[in-house]
Amino acid sequence: PVATMDGETVLGTRKRVFADRSRGALRRGGPALVAELGGVVKRFREFVVFDPAAVSIDFLVAVKRVRHYCDCGLPTAVKSVVANTDNRGRTFLHCAADTCGFKLMLPACYCGCSAKVATKRDGGRYYRCGSRPEGCEFRDWNG
Repeated sequence: PVATMDGETVLGTRKRVFADRSRGALRRGGPALVAELGGVVKRFREFVVFDPAAVSIDFLVAVKRVRHYCDCGLPTAVKSVVANTDNRGRTFLHCAADTCGFKLMLPACYCGCSAKVATKRDGGRYYRCGSRPEGCEFRDWNG
């Protein structure tokens, strides 16, 4: 794979990473790009695969990110709901400095919204997308 820290040049050289401005293909060096931590990559090491045939399902690991930074870039504060409501015990994140107004109740949907508590037919709880009608298909049946 090709490695970069700035998203523009190959690590340790001045050669351009991408073939053109669309960033749809690497200039050369294989089907994958590794964006190393540092430079413009602040939080996660990124792996981008441009050729699906290059992915071996034997080694594929799925990761679901949890947001830990608010809209102003500061680490979020983590609290739990203590009010006697359907959300009691749920974790939520908020801006620790109270400057940007960021709030997110976990679990979060695929679309980035806070999931809503819903009731199963048997009376049990589950989480579904909280953004209707254009929301995602998020369901967490183990609510």
